[in-house]
Amino acid sequence: MSSLAVLEILDRDGSVRHSVAVREWPLRVGRALDNDLVLDDAHTAAHHFSVAPDEQGQLQLTVGDSLNGVQFDAHRLAAGARAPVGDSAAL
Repeated sequence: MSSLAVLEILDRDGSVRHSVAVREWPLRVGRALDNDLVLDDAHTAAHHFSVAPDEQGQLQLTVGDSLNGVQFDAHRLAAGARAPVGDSAAL
């Protein structure tokens, strides 16, 4: 099965530390073990955010149960907020 997208985890210097092939939507990210990408970080919510296409096929990031929200492309998004994802996005 081919990938729909690739999620790259970068170090602070911008080097790719880890790549994840997205095989289905939504892509769920957080600390809980039922996520597609599990983050071992005490400051990350159990269900931090998800990414999936909207009705028009545009990828959207949706913030999960995060107490502090998500820093997304230099903006702070609160729990439940949505934002479009382009070819790349900084989280």
